[in-house]
Amino acid sequence: MRKVWIILDIVLFAVLVFVLSYPRIQAAKIKEIKIVHYRSINALPLYVAMENGYFDSLKLQVTLEETEKLGDEVEKVGRGAFGAGAGTSWDIFALKASASPEIFRIIYNTKSSIDNPQTALVAPKNKPVKSFRDLSRKGIKIGYLKDSRQADMLRYIFTNEKIKEDNYNLVALTPAEMKDTMSLRFVDALLVTEPFRTYLIKKNLVNLIEDGILERRVLAPYLCGVGYTSKVNVQLNQEGVRRFAEALSMAIDFIRKEPQKSQEILRKYMELQDTFSVNIPVFEKYTEITDVSEINRTIKKYIEMQLMFREANFNNSILRKEEIQK
Repeated sequence: MRKVWIILDIVLFAVLVFVLSYPRIQAAKIKEIKIVHYRSINALPLYVAMENGYFDSLKLQVTLEETEKLGDEVEKVGRGAFGAGAGTSWDIFALKASASPEIFRIIYNTKSSIDNPQTALVAPKNKPVKSFRDLSRKGIKIGYLKDSRQADMLRYIFTNEKIKEDNYNLVALTPAEMKDTMSLRFVDALLVTEPFRTYLIKKNLVNLIEDGILERRVLAPYLCGVGYTSKVNVQLNQEGVRRFAEALSMAIDFIRKEPQKSQEILRKYMELQDTFSVNIPVFEKYTEITDVSEINRTIKKYIEMQLMFREANFNNSILRKEEIQK
């Protein structure tokens, strides 16, 4: 009988050791996660984390895939085909996620303001548009980012300014065309976002018609972009998502402390050869999003502008610490 108790004690001790050691065992394991991103300034935390080796330091193996069509990444993350997404503009995220916002988890938000704008309305140097009122001329062509909802935003702004819709044509441009001098020949004005805003202005290729046009005429603070995962990814790959969120939080800290070095990383990943400095937006970690009133105001504005046609409740869409705790 005594031998049985000894054996039982040994087994219980081994179980106790395993239970106590399990978190360290799990932490030592390399986790994997697939990330889909749209190349933009809104994905800067992802680029910083890649460049500074934060994923490696957290033993997270990241497989990165770029999407060319803005919005496809939201659907891929929502159904669990990818572990997280980055670089998506907030207007597209809201539209794509509006059917089931509760299945998404926001890891960070990107915001701009009138004092630190991300948007501008500009006109090529050789074009007749010199001021906002010149946009009321018949046949004006205005460029905007392809696959975005910027066309709807421009219609909303022009309607408020009593500019008739049949007076202008909206032309969709890819990111590559936004910085292509040849493309500028085919538009009279264009709505640009960073880094193309600064690129075109610094290269003296355009006249600035109105800086911060969306921040001034739509909403401020203006929600520019978002990094996110989904509820299914949190459930199936909790540790991978935790490490990914931690790496992005480290990256946001770096962006705040080292804006110039962050500029260099942005230029590298956006393939910008010039050394000019762009306006870096404010990146807000999920742990800092304690009030969803800004998101709610933004959704209401989207509905007013007819970017969205139904209410969507994102109150439960912020990633919570307890969801990813070990």
